[in-house]
Amino acid sequence: MSSWEQRAVEAEKKGDAAAEEKKPIEAALHYTEAIKIQPAVYHLYLKRSKVFLQMEHHSLALQDAILYIQRSRNKPDGYIMKAEIEHSAQHYKNAVISYRLAAEKTKDARGKKKIEECLKQSLDTLQEQRRKEGRRPLFCLAVSLVLAIIIVIIDSRILQKPLLRDNLIAQGSVIFIISAFGYGIGKLTNWVIESDRNSLLEAPIDLLDLGNNTSETSRDKQRNQTSDKKSTPSHTKSD
Repeated sequence: MSSWEQRAVEAEKKGDAAAEEKKPIEAALHYTEAIKIQPAVYHLYLKRSKVFLQMEHHSLALQDAILYIQRSRNKPDGYIMKAEIEHSAQHYKNAVISYRLAAEKTKDARGKKKIEECLKQSLDTLQEQRRKEGRRPLFCLAVSLVLAIIIVIIDSRILQKPLLRDNLIAQGSVIFIISAFGYGIGKLTNWVIESDRNSLLEAPIDLLDLGNNTSETSRDKQRNQTSDKKSTPSHTKSD
């Protein structure tokens, strides 16, 4: 074993120890060091994915899980990890797909049974999520409809100078506009929740790469300036 391989093994062992001690940040740093030395050792991506999930860095955890699936030739534990990440990020539909793929690729009966239990949990949660998304606009519509009717009653029965009395078209318009506004709020709330959910799995900006590109650009500029200076002939004054 070469010195580089020995360094990778030691970094992995340190990562395992930190993970057992519930120190996910430290574990992720050690696993990253091991991956930099030996990027072809694919089980390191699965280990780092687990600690990223513990830190709730869903996008980074998902990236490592996908890398593990690709490099391990579709081993089932990669799909299980991917499903756990998606379930944690409330992407229950994707979690169901991943659990089904994991079940298809698992030959062990006990392991398949455990996956099917997780699959059922994701399916139940997905159905509940869809029920909530369907009820939310209707609930907002009902609340705004009641509010609109109350406004019309107050205007026609209580105010000394009502604005809508004996004007059924105006009263109906007020009720319709307020109800539609409430329904729109419900739809907008669903969109905001879904956008927030999607952002959990969006890949973050790689600041290190940006920094490297910047530094490389500055080095190129310095090289060009140096070469220009060398190529410029020197002029001396003649007596």
